[in-house]
Amino acid sequence: MARNVKKALDLTARALSEEKAISEEATNLMAKSIIPRTLYMWMGNRGWKQQAKKNRVLDRIRAQPHLT
Repeated sequence: MARNVKKALDLTARALSEEKAISEEATNLMAKSIIPRTLYMWMGNRGWKQQAKKNRVLDRIRAQPHLT
């Protein structure tokens, strides 16, 4: 899961030890998401639903009171 982060940190450490600039490859690797977007969205939506259930508003979670 953290393979890209580890590789980016290794590249960065090597560059810094040689007093060079951090490579674009290291920057791009660190910018990559750790988890797939679909999993991130699923977890976020689940969190919203859990909070709505906890606060007893799950039945109104899709309400749009400000739209007219």
